[in-house]
Amino acid sequence: DVTRYVTLEGCHATGTSKHADALAEALRFLGIDAVAWHHPAHPDGAVGESRVAHYVEARRALWAMPNAVVVMDRGPWSGIVHARSVQDAGASWLASGVGLASMECATFGSNCAVALLTAPDDVLDGRLTKRGEDPAEFYDERVQWLALAASEGWPIVDTSGDVIVVAQRILRWALGVLG
Repeated sequence: DVTRYVTLEGCHATGTSKHADALAEALRFLGIDAVAWHHPAHPDGAVGESRVAHYVEARRALWAMPNAVVVMDRGPWSGIVHARSVQDAGASWLASGVGLASMECATFGSNCAVALLTAPDDVLDGRLTKRGEDPAEFYDERVQWLALAASEGWPIVDTSGDVIVVAQRILRWALGVLG
């Protein structure tokens, strides 16, 4: 047996945390040894390469989880999206940040299935505003997530509907990729 990784990617307020927990619980209910994994918050002020490196280091613990299904609330592709979303700022760390994130993505390889969670802009804006966050801070990431999903051929799940229906869609997808 080998550890399999199921990653729910998406920008802030798409429900990656809630759906990662629900998916792991549903898989366990079906007799599949599954755990939800949430990346730890990055240190205050961590941006650029230091932020990407923080998440890469945090995910190293995943390799010590034998014979399980690990449902990730965001995974290695988040580093690529973060780097690409600040690209226009002329960041000097961009190439090394994308390179570091790309190496991590390659490490997970075919043992990792990915779905992108998203919602219409007005829904995401409302969720972020309710949480006290400025939606404008995440517009560039939204664009990058959609572009990456399109280039990688990931399924896209709209989380704006009924939470139970959305959870069922995610579970069907996960069961399909886990075989």
